[in-house]
This record gives sequence, C-alpha cells and structure tokens, in this order.
Amino acid sequence: MSGQHDNDGPGQPVRPDELDTHHPRPDAAGHDEPGAEELALFSERGRDLLLLALALVLANEALFAGVTIAGGHPAPVANVGRFTMLAAMSYMTWQGFSISRWILVILAAVAAIVGPAQVLESLSAGRPLWAAVLALTGAGYALSFFLLAFQGDVARFIRHRRLLRDRDVMR
Repeated sequence: MSGQHDNDGPGQPVRPDELDTHHPRPDAAGHDEPGAEELALFSERGRDLLLLALALVLANEALFAGVTIAGGHPAPVANVGRFTMLAAMSYMTWQGFSISRWILVILAAVAAIVGPAQVLESLSAGRPLWAAVLALTGAGYALSFFLLAFQGDVARFIRHRRLLRDRDVMR
C-alpha cells in the first residue's frame, strides 16, 4: 500500500478513490446512495410547486394573524398559535409526511370555499380594500389546494422526500 490507510473506522483518512461520487457505494451503515426510485421521483418542478403551495399558506396565515393582532383581537396568542401550527404542518409536509399534507389540503379547501362569502360580506360592509385582500388570499388558498391535492409533480416530490427521510431514519 502506498502510504495510505484503509478506512476501517472513524477518524481514518479517506482514500482519494473513496471520494468518487459517480458510482453508488455502500456507506458505513451498509446503505447505498439514493436509489433509482428516489432519484426518479425528484423533480425541480415538483419541489418548486410544493414550495409555492406552502409559501402561499404561510403568507396567507401570517397576513391574517398580523391583521387580527393589529386590529386588537382579544386572543393574539391563538392567532400566533394557529400560524405556528400551520408552519409546523408545512415543515412536516416538506419532510414528506402525508398526513400534514392532507391537513393543509383541507384547510386550503375550506378557506377557498368560504372566501367568496367573506369577500361579499366585506363589500357589503363597505370595506373594499379588505375584500380585495380576501379575494387574493382566497385565490392563494385555491391554488395551494390544487397544487397539494392534484399536482402529480408535487405528490412525487413529497414521496421522494419521504423515501429519503425513511432511509435516513433507518440508519
């Protein structure tokens, strides 16, 4: 051996041929690098659309929490708690948990369904600016609902994240 050590344990030097990332090799736990299934599920489009859906939910909820707190709502902690819960659901969805995805789908569907009634109520109360905000957030929720529930690229990317998470957890 030309002065290099075998990589038998932690702290041992890494041989240059071990740095080659083009060929899958088992890691220390015996797992291969991401397999064909995980790689086939990844798409930048799925990632970007998922991020868009989650950003719309969080932006809408942050707006509502801010407006209700600034408006003197008697329970500001409840509004911050709701935003925090939805942030956690968004993070869990990003990590590939399907239950959190479907919770967000239900929330977005309900918000998109009741949105038009809220817009009409705001218009009849003489608050056109608030009606415009509600119309935009309703459209955002409708888009989030569609992306999370029916967009195939988003579903495949969430599955990709779940496979990677499960693989990492099982190490």
